[in-house]
Amino acid sequence: MLKKAFLIITLLIMFVLPVFSQNQSQIISEEYQDDEFPQIIKDLRRFEIIFFGSLPVSFFLALEGYDVYRFCYNNFNEAYKPWPLHDTNWVPYSSEDSFRSVLIALSISFIFASADYILGKL
Repeated sequence: MLKKAFLIITLLIMFVLPVFSQNQSQIISEEYQDDEFPQIIKDLRRFEIIFFGSLPVSFFLALEGYDVYRFCYNNFNEAYKPWPLHDTNWVPYSSEDSFRSVLIALSISFIFASADYILGKL
C-alpha cells in the first residue's frame, strides 16, 4: 500500500504539478511566418506525412496481396488460404515472407508519397 501511495505522489509531482506551475506567457507561442522555412523542407514534411500516413493501409494491402500470391503459388493448397478464409491448419509466415510483406508495404507507401510530390510539382 505504501508503494502505491509513493508511486501516485511521484507521478503527480512529475506530471501534474509542472502544468500548474507554468506562467501563461510561457504557454502562448507565435505563429510561423510563411517564409520561415524553405519550400524543400515543406515538401519533405508533406512527403513524410503521406508516407507514414499511408503505411497502415499499404501494410494491409501488402499482407492481403501476399496472401493471395502465396495461395496461388502453392497451387491453391487449402493450408495457404488468404487471411479471411484460412482455418487452423494455416501455414504461418516465415521470416522471409514477413520481410517481403514489410518491404512491399514500404514500397507502396513510398510510391504514394512520390506520386503526391510529383503531382504537386506539375
